[in-house]
Amino acid sequence: MRHVGIAVIPGDGVGPELVDATLPVLHAAAGQAGAALDVLELDWGLGGG
Repeated sequence: MRHVGIAVIPGDGVGPELVDATLPVLHAAAGQAGAALDVLELDWGLGGG
């Protein structure tokens, strides 16, 4: 299985609740394409520390 990596930055103009709602959709789409999604959540946004 192919792995696809993405980084997400919740709170950088996009609320954490939107990222939380979007990730399951991205995981499902990757699965349909025969891939696994590797997510790296970065705490770099304006809402982060």
